[in-house]
Amino acid sequence: MNGGNVMKNTVIISALSLMMASGLVAQTNLYTLEGTATYGGHMGDINGDGYDDIVSGSQNPFGSNIISVWTIDEFGLDADVDLVITGSTGAMFGTAVAVGDINGDDIADIAVSASKDTVADIPGVGAVYIYYGSSTITDNDTLHADDADEVITRKTAIANEWYGWNLAIGDFNDDGDGDLAIGGLYTDGLRGRIEIRLGPDVADTSYATGDTVAGGYDHILNGFADSTKSAPVWGTGPGYFAGGALDVGDFNGDGADDIFTSNYGYGFGGEFADNNQPGMLSVYLGGDDADELADHYMIAPANIVALEKYLYFGYRAINAGDVNNDGTDDYLGASHSWGVAMLWSGERGLGQADTSGVNTSAALDREPLVTIIEPGATYGYNSSTFNMVGALGDINGDGYDDFAVGNTADSTESSTGKNGDGSVHIFLGGKGPLGTADVVMYGSDAEGLGAGMWSVGDVDDDGLDDFAVSAVTAGKIYIYSGAGLVAGIADADLVPTGFTLSQNFPNPFNPNTEIAYEIPADALVTLKVYNMLGQEVSTVVNKVQTAGVHNVSWSGLNNNGEMVASGVYTYVLDVDGARLSRKMLLVR
Repeated sequence: MNGGNVMKNTVIISALSLMMASGLVAQTNLYTLEGTATYGGHMGDINGDGYDDIVSGSQNPFGSNIISVWTIDEFGLDADVDLVITGSTGAMFGTAVAVGDINGDDIADIAVSASKDTVADIPGVGAVYIYYGSSTITDNDTLHADDADEVITRKTAIANEWYGWNLAIGDFNDDGDGDLAIGGLYTDGLRGRIEIRLGPDVADTSYATGDTVAGGYDHILNGFADSTKSAPVWGTGPGYFAGGALDVGDFNGDGADDIFTSNYGYGFGGEFADNNQPGMLSVYLGGDDADELADHYMIAPANIVALEKYLYFGYRAINAGDVNNDGTDDYLGASHSWGVAMLWSGERGLGQADTSGVNTSAALDREPLVTIIEPGATYGYNSSTFNMVGALGDINGDGYDDFAVGNTADSTESSTGKNGDGSVHIFLGGKGPLGTADVVMYGSDAEGLGAGMWSVGDVDDDGLDDFAVSAVTAGKIYIYSGAGLVAGIADADLVPTGFTLSQNFPNPFNPNTEIAYEIPADALVTLKVYNMLGQEVSTVVNKVQTAGVHNVSWSGLNNNGEMVASGVYTYVLDVDGARLSRKMLLVR
C-alpha cells in the first residue's frame, strides 16, 4: 500500500476513538428534521426550483402513515416540514418511496406505495400512488391518498400479494424518459416479480408492446436468466421474493440505468441444499436492448452461506455508488438477521447475456469486494438488526463514494446489551478493502438511530456531500456535515509513510489466513489477535523487524496452541506506539 492508504488507516483508528470517546451522537448534526417515523429518504427537485428536496416515508402497519417533504432552496434548508402526504390506516402507505421525473416535464415526481392497500374490497393487494411534481406542489401543506394524480394497481387484484413492496425510478430503456419499477413481494405464488412501466405514461393501463399479459406494464422481471451457462439453479418452490430490494444504477459503465434487485428468499441445491434460502442479488442491464431476463447474479460465498440456514441475503440492498472509483456503481446488500453485509463491485463492459449460453454475463459472482461482519455478532435467526444499508455520496471529498450499515437495536451500554439506541457504521470508499468501519456513530435514548442513511448533497455549501441518518423510534432525521464528520480526525504526522496493515486473506477463513503489513524503519513489532471482549488470544509477532513488507500466517490457534472458536477477531499491529487494526472472521 502507498502513503495515501496509510492515511486512510490512520483515519479508521482515530475516528473510532473520537466518535466513541466523545459520545458523538445527534447533537452534532447540522439539522434535526421531525415529522415522520422513517426508514429512509430520497432526494429530488419536486418543485422545479433547481434544488433537490428531501422526501421521506414511514412504515406503520397498524397506524396512520405519512410522507414528509422538506424543500431546499437558494437559502438552504430550514428544517420545517413543507408538505405532508397521508395514507390510509393499515395500508402501509409509505412502504416504499421513489422520486424522479416519470411524466417528462423535467420536474421530479413522488411515487408512494401502500403495499397492504385494499383494492376492490380485496385486502392486501397493494397500490402505488403518484404525485406529480410542480411549482405549486407545496401550496397545500397536506395531501391525501385521494389527491394522487395517478393510482396504479395490478390489473387482477389478488389478496395479500403486497404489490408495491419496493419502488425505483430510472431510465431503464435509455430513451430519455424516467421509468417506474414496482416490486411485488408475494406475487406469483411468493416468487415475487418486478413490473417496469415505461415513462412518460407509467399509469397507462392499455396493452403495451412487450407485455406477457395485458396489464399496462411493459416488462416483467422475475429472476430468470438469459443464459443457461453458469446461471443459478432454480427450484420449483415458492419464496424467492423477487423485488425484495430494488434500486437503479449504472453497474456496467455504459451510461444506461440498470435494475438491481434481490431474491432474498432464493434457495439453491447442490452442496448447499441444506442451507435453505441463502438469498441472491440480480442485475437486469438497461439500454435500448434491455429485456426481461437477468444478466448477472451475486450469491454470498460458500463459507458465509454455510454459517446458518435462512441467511436471506439481500433482505436490504442498494446502489452504494462508485465506492472503488472504477467508473461503475457498486452493489451493497445485507442479510436479514445474521449481521453480514457485502459489497460487490460493478463490472465495466458487462453486456446482455444471450439465449445460446455463449455469453457468460449471467454467471454467478460469489466473490464480493468487501465482507462486513457485525462487531460481536452471534449467529442465530433474528439475532441481529445490523441490516440497514445506505449510500452516503462522497462525504470526505476524496473521489470515492462512501456507504453505511445501520443497527437500530445497538447500544454502547455493554451491561444492558442492545437497548435500541442504534448505531451507524460508516465505511469510506477507496481502492483497498473496507471491511472495518471508519466511523461509528451511536444514538441515545432508545431512538433507533440507523434506520435509514442517504446522501442529501451539499446542504451547507462547503464542497463536501452531507448525509442524513434517521432515528425510527424518535421519528427524527439528522443531517450531518461531511466536513464535520471527518475534520480533525486524521493527521499526516500520526503514522509515518510506509506503515500499512492489509486486510487478511482469505477472509472469512478456515483454518489459516495470511496477514501482510509494511513498516517504514527497523523497529520492535507486535501483531496480536484479540476476541470481541478485548481479550488477547494470540501473539503472532513480537520481535524486531527490518523496514519493508512482511507476511505472516495465523492458523486460528491461541497462545496455548488450542483452536479458537468461530467468530470475529481483531488483529492489531503495533510499531513503536503507532497502531493499526482490522477485523477478520474465522469460520469453523
